[in-house]
Amino acid sequence: MEPRAIIAGRIGLPIENGELTYPVSEVTIAGNLKDMFGNMTPADDLTFRRGVKAPTVLVEGMTLAGL
Repeated sequence: MEPRAIIAGRIGLPIENGELTYPVSEVTIAGNLKDMFGNMTPADDLTFRRGVKAPTVLVEGMTLAGL
């Protein structure tokens, strides 16, 4: 069985042709979980939010629904 991830109710900014596009909310993200982790590129904007330090992360090859 292929490890799949389906994440609903997310917000973010899709990137098209290397540029941020428009804000989205309540979208569903779907894809192969192993590929998601393998295709992550962290930005250099490490921040502290809600008890967690994390940068913005680009995940290439994701499928978004509900745009």
